[in-house]
Amino acid sequence: MMINLEEIKKISIEEYATHIGLTPVKDGSRGIMSLAEHDSCKIYPENNYYRFSTGRGGSIIDFAMEFQNLSFKEAITTLKDFYYGNSPTLVDKEDQNPHDQKNIEISKYQYGEKFPERDKNDKAVIHYLMAKRGIDYKIIAEYLKEKVIYQDI
Repeated sequence: MMINLEEIKKISIEEYATHIGLTPVKDGSRGIMSLAEHDSCKIYPENNYYRFSTGRGGSIIDFAMEFQNLSFKEAITTLKDFYYGNSPTLVDKEDQNPHDQKNIEISKYQYGEKFPERDKNDKAVIHYLMAKRGIDYKIIAEYLKEKVIYQDI
């Protein structure tokens, strides 16, 4: 059985936070949770989070990257292992736009199928990683040099 990104994104952030040793606590009456260890982090009923102290937020994948200091690939692998090893609660996102669903099977990338074609430059990926993710240019340049990341067409 293969698990795709959309299924991983349905893993409950609240349950996963508990799994990695964090303590979700109720924060008001609208179903919002915060973390006892990081009160600036809010977990919303739609299964996303936002950490006001860092200005970062997103899905369970972003959560794992943020709180476990993982790369995207490491977060996917960790969450996949959690999914298969713990039978987590899956959150159904009824209000999700069906056009946003990617249904990319993780195994496709792990087992060497062809990646998207590389673009002629990496400007957009550099801008995204620096501006949106706050990653230092030296780190990005090293990953580009080692061909760990690239910009596709």
